[in-house]
Amino acid sequence: MEKVMAENNRSGVVNVIKGVLLKSVPGSLFSTALLLSYAYASQLIYTIGDVRQLGPLFLGVVVGAVLYSLVGFLLKPTYGLLLTA
Repeated sequence: MEKVMAENNRSGVVNVIKGVLLKSVPGSLFSTALLLSYAYASQLIYTIGDVRQLGPLFLGVVVGAVLYSLVGFLLKPTYGLLLTA
């Protein structure tokens, strides 16, 4: 009985994390695309210096947006029910 409850709890947590990631990753990719488009349009991107630094910049924006939405989810757990529906 305890194994079944532990598996149900684990699958519930996995579903919540999956829901958070499915909701936050596309938004973070979109915000990264907007950020880089603005940077190219305003020629701000050339102040970075080396093009090889764009990869960590892109990754940092994506990870930051995912973590931001995850923290927002943890601070307001009632909204998590909307993610699994």
